[in-house]
Amino acid sequence: MTSPRVTVTLDETLSGSVSESLLAALTSQAQAHPEAETSGDIFTTAPGPLAQALADTLIPEVENNLRGRLGVMVFEKDETLAVELAFSPAWTDLSIDPLTLTEEDLLTPLSKHKIPHLTFVDRAGEVFTLKEALFDLFSAYPAKPLRQGGAAIERRKAQWRGVLSEAERSPALGLLSSFNARFAQNPSAKLLDLREFWVGTSPTWSIRHSGTSYAPLSAFRPLFDRLMPEIGFTRSPLWTKDAPALPILYEDDVMIVINKPSRLASVPGVREALNAKHLLEATHGELHVVHRLDLDTSGVLLFAKTKDALKVLNTRFRERDTEKVYVARLEGKVSPKTDTIDLPIAVNPWDRPRQCVLSETGGGKASLTHVEVLGYETHEGKEKTLVQLTPHTGRTHQLRVHCAHPLGLGSPIDGDSFYGHLGQKGEDPTTRLCLHAKRLTIAHPVTGNVMVFEAEPDFPSF
Repeated sequence: MTSPRVTVTLDETLSGSVSESLLAALTSQAQAHPEAETSGDIFTTAPGPLAQALADTLIPEVENNLRGRLGVMVFEKDETLAVELAFSPAWTDLSIDPLTLTEEDLLTPLSKHKIPHLTFVDRAGEVFTLKEALFDLFSAYPAKPLRQGGAAIERRKAQWRGVLSEAERSPALGLLSSFNARFAQNPSAKLLDLREFWVGTSPTWSIRHSGTSYAPLSAFRPLFDRLMPEIGFTRSPLWTKDAPALPILYEDDVMIVINKPSRLASVPGVREALNAKHLLEATHGELHVVHRLDLDTSGVLLFAKTKDALKVLNTRFRERDTEKVYVARLEGKVSPKTDTIDLPIAVNPWDRPRQCVLSETGGGKASLTHVEVLGYETHEGKEKTLVQLTPHTGRTHQLRVHCAHPLGLGSPIDGDSFYGHLGQKGEDPTTRLCLHAKRLTIAHPVTGNVMVFEAEPDFPSF
């Protein structure tokens, strides 16, 4: 059998770090995948087997010397399977104590007069500049007087300029623009996969694992949307034809409580074809949102049936006159040093909705979680820890960050595609985020009686 024609190209940084024997190993990996298939959306799906195999081969050999993002692009051209690898070093000191950091340390606003001259090439082969991309992005936000919301809009624009000015540091974005520049008019060139992997130790304020695939920074999404070829990189909805079961835990005239499955949105969103609210409304009439669970989190979810009930229930949640208890399965065996995690977190300005650790004076919000170890399990030869988590604050991704960050439990929740070792491989249907809202305690909006709703977790083995 004739081996497929394969080319493996490294950028300047990797060329100086990769030995001839390692380059030969990478080429061998590519030759072992002659039938490479088109992968899914770079932001929402797991990498293809070839991109993953290349990362698994390369990163362990270079992670002691490099820190940053590895870009992997796989494409076919003239009956040749081509692989291009690019590396972007981390652009700031990653070892700073996160509890001394401020949001300004991570995100520097930029005036419109200081936009760097960056150029990109779209799928049609047309060149455009970052300044032009920003103009198009901001066209939906007309100028307003400063005292009528204009000042806030201008601050937001300055932040976007600051973020997107770093776009040249995205290896996947650079690879994609280069592909378009060379092959826009070449129908024989077919892009198969495009990925980013973290290399080396993690930034202290974030949670990254060497060798793990992560979506590019979400701030760069507008540029990817402009550059991404039509071929293969479509966003598939999580639920389409077959609606998941929604077990009803309690229902009366003013509220309904369900056990929401993982990977079903609580409420309507951009990507989700189905969501719990709309599914319930099809048979139970209009409902009102009281609280939400993350898309990947399963468990007890409450909706109000009337506006009067909604008002009362919203007050209970706002004043924290409720108790929410979660169960999580962690990646490894954990013995917490403390039963309480007190770690301030904030949205990562580069990478929403990911969160990071920042000082309270620098923009982080106080976040408190009580932890209790429930026991240990073994799945596919790997030790796991079951923990009960009781949040005393309600920050986005609070439980995920408090489990995964070294200043917390230091062990991610199993299957966490944002903060776990699986990364985007956690998007596979055989896995899930092993986080479950087990119990909700709240006073009834009409009678005032304290009610407790419970649902046991059902985590798959992986």
